[in-house]
Amino acid sequence: MNSLRGCSICAGVLALALQAAFAVAPQSAPDQKISVVRKTDPVIRPSIGEKLPAGQATVLIQVDGAGQLMDTLVVSYTHPYYAEAIVNALKQWEYKPALKGGEPVVARARLVFQFDVKQQVLTFTRSDLAEALWANAAGAPRDLRCVYTGKELDELPKPITVVQPLRIAPPDQAVPAGRVLIDFFIDETGKPRMPAAVRYDDERMAGSALQAIAQWRFTPPMRQGKPVTVQAQQWFEFSADK
Repeated sequence: MNSLRGCSICAGVLALALQAAFAVAPQSAPDQKISVVRKTDPVIRPSIGEKLPAGQATVLIQVDGAGQLMDTLVVSYTHPYYAEAIVNALKQWEYKPALKGGEPVVARARLVFQFDVKQQVLTFTRSDLAEALWANAAGAPRDLRCVYTGKELDELPKPITVVQPLRIAPPDQAVPAGRVLIDFFIDETGKPRMPAAVRYDDERMAGSALQAIAQWRFTPPMRQGKPVTVQAQQWFEFSADK
């Protein structure tokens, strides 16, 4: 694999970014956000005789430029039945992709589902800012949260597989200097999830960095001796050709 000449990865940035999750907002939000074309209500199947209380679940989704659901990530829930039912329902929904400059793009959105005592969905809301992930999750019992910050971990995950971004131009074309900040999640297995470029000097650099981070692998994030999911950010530095 041909790596990008002059590209470097900021040593130690991962640790800093994990400690300061949600500190950087997206550089350029889509002109048109993800929309839902067709919905299927979540189906709750509690055990026989079990009565579920009112509650909620917060889920992050990622939809590609073709309107296909790429990934789902449960952020918090008040009962596992709710989380399971929502994820199953989201797989059946039909989506219209986000647009930027009139072109479909990959994007993330946060969905918050509220359930009444009859286990019916009351409402769901959406937010595309990563900072808003904790708006509802922060008030939930800590053991019902599914995504944590770096400060809450026993120790920060360490990269065990690092892939350099590919060159963004042919060898006979000069490459300018630039930086890209990738926001992503590291799940319980150490795999990157839902990467998004939130700061970049060149869209080609952003695409190259996104492809690279998807191939990284980490030691599993650990909290109280158990693997969890954590949000992280990683800078990529692109040096100009000399």
